[in-house]
Amino acid sequence: MAAVCLAASVVPASSAGATAESDGEVTDETAEAASGVEVVRLWGKDRYATSLVVAGEFVRAVGGRVDRVVLASGRSDSSAAVAAALAGGIDAPLLLVPPDGLGSDALTLLADARVQEALVVDWSRELAEMALASTRRAGIRVARVAGESPAALSVAAGEIVGVKNPPASAQGTGEGPAEGRPDTVEGLALPTRQVRAVVLAGSREPAAAAVLAARARLPLLLTSEGSLPDDITEFLGLHDVTHAVVAGPTATTTSDTLRQVEASGIEATVLGGHGLVGAAAAVAGFSTDDVTGRFASMTQRECPVGLPPTVGLARGPEDRGASQSMPATWDAYSAAPLLGRLCSPLLLTTPDELTIDANAVLYRAQHTGTTAVHVFGGSAAVRDAVHRQAAEPEIPIRVALSVPDPSSGDAGGTIAVIDERLDMRHHLLDSGLGSIGNLNWSPQQRHLAFTAHQDGTAGVFIYELATGDLWRLTPHNEHYYPQYDAFAWSDDGALLAANVDASQDTNENGITDRHEFQREILVADLSARDVRWLARGNVRSRHVGWSPGGHRLVVFREPLLMTGRFDGAELVEVVDVDSLRRSALDHPEHVVGAQWSPDAAQIALITDSSYMRVEGADGIVHVFNADGTAARVADRTAASILEWAPNGCCIAVYATVNGGIATFGPATGSLRQLTTPPRFHDRAGVEFLGWSPDSRRIIAAAVLWEQGNGEFVTDLLSINVTTGELASLPWRNSRARLQYGGHGPAGTMFAYGAAELGEDTLRLVLVESEPGGNAYHALDAAALFDPGAYPERPWWLGEQPPFEWSQLEWTVYGVAAVAVRRW
Repeated sequence: MAAVCLAASVVPASSAGATAESDGEVTDETAEAASGVEVVRLWGKDRYATSLVVAGEFVRAVGGRVDRVVLASGRSDSSAAVAAALAGGIDAPLLLVPPDGLGSDALTLLADARVQEALVVDWSRELAEMALASTRRAGIRVARVAGESPAALSVAAGEIVGVKNPPASAQGTGEGPAEGRPDTVEGLALPTRQVRAVVLAGSREPAAAAVLAARARLPLLLTSEGSLPDDITEFLGLHDVTHAVVAGPTATTTSDTLRQVEASGIEATVLGGHGLVGAAAAVAGFSTDDVTGRFASMTQRECPVGLPPTVGLARGPEDRGASQSMPATWDAYSAAPLLGRLCSPLLLTTPDELTIDANAVLYRAQHTGTTAVHVFGGSAAVRDAVHRQAAEPEIPIRVALSVPDPSSGDAGGTIAVIDERLDMRHHLLDSGLGSIGNLNWSPQQRHLAFTAHQDGTAGVFIYELATGDLWRLTPHNEHYYPQYDAFAWSDDGALLAANVDASQDTNENGITDRHEFQREILVADLSARDVRWLARGNVRSRHVGWSPGGHRLVVFREPLLMTGRFDGAELVEVVDVDSLRRSALDHPEHVVGAQWSPDAAQIALITDSSYMRVEGADGIVHVFNADGTAARVADRTAASILEWAPNGCCIAVYATVNGGIATFGPATGSLRQLTTPPRFHDRAGVEFLGWSPDSRRIIAAAVLWEQGNGEFVTDLLSINVTTGELASLPWRNSRARLQYGGHGPAGTMFAYGAAELGEDTLRLVLVESEPGGNAYHALDAAALFDPGAYPERPWWLGEQPPFEWSQLEWTVYGVAAVAVRRW
């Protein structure tokens, strides 16, 4: 598949042992994607030399002086993990000590940094006194962190890190304490929140958890299989721990351990993955893209808001059989304190390839401000192929589809997620859910909203992929069904708005009677974990979209004339969901559409004199300021608002005076016709798809209609907004249903999903949006589904495809799509 090139010319790092490498020229087609990303390798001839190079970078990052250093054996995986977490917790560098002690280069580094104390973490005492002699002779005080087992050692180190309250954020007043300081009572600080958190991990594969603990400055506690050791249980109770992040492959932390944790009243967040390498990517994604705010509420480290300036990459373990021992991830441990100091995540990789999760983290980071990738270890540990992929991540693809539960013989369902490598993962196995539908990705691709039946009632759910957390938003004892475009996520992924119908009455035959007039709006807050209802009772209300970058929602109140569906509203309000402040838009006639401007400063409405829309009806475009004051009114010229241009210059509308696509200028009230009306005899026409990022062109499709097959696309078009000129774009299908996915972050290509008539296809295509460009098949996933698992196409459906695309979006997170099986 196509990969977007992100590498640019790089500047060699200044420290010894660090090299920066370029991966060739950036072609004209992908030059816009180049963001000055450095790929810097920090390495030495062995694990000890690499540790020294990384420690030198740490000392330089903190200004050249540190009081303490953490020492660990280069032969004990558990000791190195605890040492890495401890070093991150106290902001100190980590050195792996050779059997014969630290060499002259390491001692020179410690002397130049004026280190006074060395904490030795080594439960198996592989570091004999002889190995520490050179450190003592250098005048550095040596103290051992002791424990008779990995668990005991982690408790001893955890006592040094401590479980503290995060800094209070209360604001002072003129009559109270000093501005910006917490409230006090007789000199005693009273924090506004109290969160005491730890990181738990199995003692066999602790690398991912150690890196997270170092970044968050939290104690790392190593559990044994089957139960929590007594000393860990005592630690949790002594420090009144309230939150635990369980990090690493889920198989290494058993359900019995989790039950013990939760039985103690501790809230557990489980971050697992497919093996240690996958778990590390899940941890990195969780800690850098904290939509729910859980990580921010637990961490003890003050990190700036936004993406980290660098991402780390180190070798994880290779696949191993049951008889093989676990290879330690030495370079990852050495990197953990440095990356913790930089508030940066660490991804683990196999020697030859990034996992899909690690690739997705890098793709997003390099498109949102990360300027460097630090590779820890030499080319024998992280080979050139991984180095190249770090500079040029593949475009992540996540296609969600509701499928039967392969582990259940009943009518249960699961969610299958297909990635860019055509691997399929099943989620919600044995969940007891049925009739899963209306799948919808959150903007960050961390959550899926959907509807399903559970325990006999229909409801709305949110599922978090990284943790496996399932949250039912609607009550268990009532049926709730989606309406219209049911789900809408705020841009930050923190809020979900849903249009639902409530139904709870049952007649004498046991059949549920639906409330035709009752249409409700709920808003789920993922951070606060609560649901707010913006409209309830015998009211027909629905949301029609969030403000860009904000938490304001446009709400339509529909007329209560009769049962059935309407396309408009008699009352329009802007609701600030955070404050619940409502502002009504004073408009004439009946509102049939609304859309925010890209800067959220204005709202365009279209009104009509009739509640019942008929073909050929004309509408008036109104533009309001966000505070509700009127800004501009156009003549009666449009039937629908299609989309506001990205630069805010104009609005694409479907014009009813001359037919076809037109642009309306909010500043002038002028209308510019771009396409001719459809030809009635063959139902052919041009359909609007979206704007180019520079607002100079409109992407459109040539459509046809056939009896029995409905509407389908035959060509892609680019319309020059200034001249009205139409140009063909590459099209990889002949007759297909199409879902437009928008442009990628580089702005040079867009995505569409195609389901071709007469074929069992499930394709994603990437298209260069300049006329004369190319198109690439990014995915064709239909072959993953056993045709025998589904019934044959009914004869009365003609050539209609078995799949449809209900969602497709290409953002800095990659391509997220939802495919729907039609029968």
